[in-house]
Amino acid sequence: MDLINQKTQGDNSPTINGDAKNCVFGDVHITAKNKSIQIRTITNLILKIGEMAENHNFHREDTEKDLTKKLNERFKQNQNQLVNRYSELLDLYSNSYDEAKKHIELNETLADKIAIYLKQKSREILEKKNNPIDAIAELRDFLSDQLNSSVEDNQEYDINAIEFYLYKELISCNVFPNDLKS
Repeated sequence: MDLINQKTQGDNSPTINGDAKNCVFGDVHITAKNKSIQIRTITNLILKIGEMAENHNFHREDTEKDLTKKLNERFKQNQNQLVNRYSELLDLYSNSYDEAKKHIELNETLADKIAIYLKQKSREILEKKNNPIDAIAELRDFLSDQLNSSVEDNQEYDINAIEFYLYKELISCNVFPNDLKS
């Protein structure tokens, strides 16, 4: 049976062997436990980045917040990959991201320090990798290692939630910031 003409099973069920009623999408089964791990991951990640930002003497820099310029000019060769990966993660992680952000009470000073830290750390990695896809992967792995070193031994976290957080910060222009033209 070809997939285009295949009827789905169950209400709102995607044709990719999914069952939306039971939160099963392909090989991924979303449970309350997964959702809480996602929220905890993003929450702990933000707190960890805040802690790392407090311990560094980064300087504020003026950058241009222009996502269109970033995607259409700087990352033109990787634009489709970036957009596609963000789209893949969006459905699974957007609610967890919103929940984590809602429950963390960041003051403006700490939020600025986190933004400065992410701008400089991501720029450093991008200069080394010279490719935003590889740089996001390395930054994700770096933050994963940092988070892993600070969580309890039996505490789980979701590496894809870390990646989603980085994509959200990329959109906010805190990851791979655009330099201001002189």
